[in-house]
Amino acid sequence: MSKRRRFLGVSHGSGERRAFLPSRGGDSVSPTWRFLDSGARTAAENVALDHVLIRSRLRGGPSTLRLLQFSQECCLVGYHQAVEVEVEEGFCSAEGIVIGRRLTGGGTIYLDQSQLGWEVCAARGEAGLPTRVEDLYATLGGAVARALNDWGVPARFRPLNDLEVNGKKISGTGGTEETGVFLFQGTLLVRSDVERMMRCLRVPAAKLQEKGLLHAKDRITSLEFELGTTPLMSELKAKVASRLAEAIGVELVPAGLSGWERTALRRALPTFAATEWVHRVSLPAGMAGSAEARHRADGGLIHVRLSLDRRRNRIRYVSITGDFFAYPPRVIPDLEAALTASPATADEVRSRVEAFWDRSSPQIPGIGVRQMLIPLLRALERANVAAVRKPSKGAQRALRRS
Repeated sequence: MSKRRRFLGVSHGSGERRAFLPSRGGDSVSPTWRFLDSGARTAAENVALDHVLIRSRLRGGPSTLRLLQFSQECCLVGYHQAVEVEVEEGFCSAEGIVIGRRLTGGGTIYLDQSQLGWEVCAARGEAGLPTRVEDLYATLGGAVARALNDWGVPARFRPLNDLEVNGKKISGTGGTEETGVFLFQGTLLVRSDVERMMRCLRVPAAKLQEKGLLHAKDRITSLEFELGTTPLMSELKAKVASRLAEAIGVELVPAGLSGWERTALRRALPTFAATEWVHRVSLPAGMAGSAEARHRADGGLIHVRLSLDRRRNRIRYVSITGDFFAYPPRVIPDLEAALTASPATADEVRSRVEAFWDRSSPQIPGIGVRQMLIPLLRALERANVAAVRKPSKGAQRALRRS
């Protein structure tokens, strides 16, 4: 017999802190997951807690549905992005907007205290979850879309990873995975200050124009705009949690962090607050004049920067960044390493990328080997053209003496 789940709000004193308890009915028994409302935390705390939940699940800890909020304004770049390329650091510094880095891929997001985040941390294929990455996105993203439809907001999941209302984005999603344990998360725009967001982010006009959009406001909406009022956060949390539990096929039991998780969070926090983490993807000083190429694939933007050792005619350095998702996250650094010191020929680069794909079987939703080769070969061609045009240092000295 099918089972309809609903969540009962249980007051815990002042404010809107509530626990959501699934009502039980029927004869079937569903798996039990932890429901964790971690409240408003700093950007670094939220990212560190993502890390801890993954580590905890790997150790045999509970599968978890977490709802989260932010206690400060922040810009979070995706795992494969470079801060200096994506964020207006000067504006953020002047305005006290914290810059951080997520564990998950995708694009840079601006968050403030009004937004609601949600995430699922579990083993791949657990409960009613599909194992294929694209299907996982659709299942969990679709569940949150149904929660918004419960409010009368006609949201739908748009592959690869967005929730839209009448063509406007209201939520983005994405995930990461480690040794069979995945973290899938999303954020809901409850209110939006689009002008402030655009001042924080380095969003080229071309990116908006690619989709026939002239202004960011044509692309983004919020629950407040769609409803004409700001929804009560406790009620929004209840609907999101209920629909996710229904889609996964689990019962949620409210619980806090374990002792091990609290200790692990305290130890992990300095790492994820550190400059070394935030700028872990960064362009070397010598890359400023290197050749680059971009390609918009179905799975996101791929941005390649490439420099050559002209004397040896080999690739000296290659950087692959963008707003895509890669599983496992190590895939992109490993691909860069496979190309470093490669002979600077199209045939060699193509051969190495294809061999890497066959060997590693990377999962990059919406991006296959052919899509990855497009910007790599384009950047290589531009680097080779620039090397031919630019005289060697010896030739430059000879020209200066003549």
